[in-house]
Amino acid sequence: MNVTIHHLNHKKIEDREFRLTITCDGNIGQMMIAMIEGKYDAVAEVNVDRHSSSALSIDDALEVAYSLTQNMESKWIHNEGVSASFDVLAAKGARSSSVGDIFEIDGKFYAVAGCGFEELTRANARREAEAARAAV
Repeated sequence: MNVTIHHLNHKKIEDREFRLTITCDGNIGQMMIAMIEGKYDAVAEVNVDRHSSSALSIDDALEVAYSLTQNMESKWIHNEGVSASFDVLAAKGARSSSVGDIFEIDGKFYAVAGCGFEELTRANARREAEAARAAV
């Protein structure tokens, strides 16, 4: 199973508040808007099957892809199963995946949340917007 990693490109977002609602709050609706507006860059493809002897669930595949796109002991672009984009290779690396980034599996999108992942769907965005309005 392959996971496409999309990192939010901070240089493409001038509005600091908009960027913070994604990177700090993990706002699903804002992520969807930013994705539609081209504010994300596909930075890598991760083949997660190389890291398990059995078929992985979506949740496990997301966790493996997340761990493989962390700059821990070395740059993640050198991890087995990771194919970084041309731009990332030319820059000789990229930041670690973090809150507000989006992982794609089989045409479905999952946001890196403060803890785990949340699927990007209209229903999730609507629920989040309603909860925010109720809190005001």
